[in-house]
Amino acid sequence: MRQPTAIDWVARVRFTIFGGRGFIGRHLVSYLRGCGHEVLDQEASDLSSQSKNLGNVIYSIGLTGDFRSRPYDTVEAHTSLLSRLLQTQVFDSWTYLSSTRIYSSNDSNRSAHEEDELLLKPSRDSLYDLTKLTGEALCLSSSNPQVRVARLSNVYGAGMNANTFLGSILDRLINGQDVEIGEAPLSEKDYIAISDVCRCIENISTIGHRRVYNVASGKNTTHGQIATHLNAIAKTNIRFKPQSALRRFPQIDNSRLMEEFSFEPRNLDQDLAELLNDQAHHRQKANL
Repeated sequence: MRQPTAIDWVARVRFTIFGGRGFIGRHLVSYLRGCGHEVLDQEASDLSSQSKNLGNVIYSIGLTGDFRSRPYDTVEAHTSLLSRLLQTQVFDSWTYLSSTRIYSSNDSNRSAHEEDELLLKPSRDSLYDLTKLTGEALCLSSSNPQVRVARLSNVYGAGMNANTFLGSILDRLINGQDVEIGEAPLSEKDYIAISDVCRCIENISTIGHRRVYNVASGKNTTHGQIATHLNAIAKTNIRFKPQSALRRFPQIDNSRLMEEFSFEPRNLDQDLAELLNDQAHHRQKANL
């Protein structure tokens, strides 16, 4: 059952989701409709200039694992289309879904806060981060304080992309394939449940007081921890490639979420068994 949130004390409102067919967008549409909100799963191509008020817009259009092979589509999704829509549409609030990946080049020994300076070097591998930051800059250039940015950590849940690190491991286990991880066991990153993301975005969109939020659990989980738990759950033997590189992301500061919305994140370790089962059911349905 959904946990009550701060928005339970205000009237039900209209949401428009751009990118509602993707992993995060689908869950947002389902969650918000389940809360009783009016939700428009909108295709940007269907909009004319100055259409009706879209209410609380959540911009969830983006590319993840395939951004390197589709650089021009990445720029279009993260910046160009966003720019056109911000200029032409009427809305009450606008929440741009960015990523905590933008902190990946920062000092991994320090927590990453929304106000930190960012260290990025232009390259093929940094295209995702740079275009997300450009999208953020467009949003923050608006004088409208209701245009906000939500930097999402590594989101997990049923239907997660097989191109992500955790999604690829789960899919290989589901298909009965061997798993060898190409990074060191002490490599680590932050993971957040899709159910937590939906609640946070609902609150940020409607009653958020800040322009930028880290949407993260605030706790890093190592590859070794994931492998240990999945080995016990699936009775398998996830291995690590010898002499693999250590890749550590900074711990994400989520104090804004905790202070404004009394946020209490779920724990990936405790969710892995259910997540593996849910992912298997999702893949089975998709193959029917």
